[in-house]
Amino acid sequence: PKATVKLSKCCSPLPGDTIVGYYMKDKTITIHRKNCPNVYALTSQKQAKVRWLSKRQYSALIVVVNDRVGLLVDILTVVARHKISVERVVTKRRKDHIINKLIVEENNPDELALLVRELKLVNSVLDCTVESVEK
Repeated sequence: PKATVKLSKCCSPLPGDTIVGYYMKDKTITIHRKNCPNVYALTSQKQAKVRWLSKRQYSALIVVVNDRVGLLVDILTVVARHKISVERVVTKRRKDHIINKLIVEENNPDELALLVRELKLVNSVLDCTVESVEK
């Protein structure tokens, strides 16, 4: 019989991430990113062999900004105009700026490069770069 599989909410794994699975007491398999801090607490649980079936590719857009009201909406509007799916957004406040990390589905590298150029033109955006998502 097939087990029920759940993606952990603590690390929100995405296709392309290196993952590990664990059988839980309720007989489900919980999937975590391999580098998730909570994985270390699960070593006593039974590990399950897991892999992604999806072939989707993801990239991380790193958008460094000066904070202002509505800025994230402006950034996401530009991304939506390019018809690029956003899977996750992580925002980190630093002393004098904010770093927004957008995990996006990469359909076309040329479109992603065009998006980066357009995001750099958004008011209050200091820089925008692309990083590969951990495999």
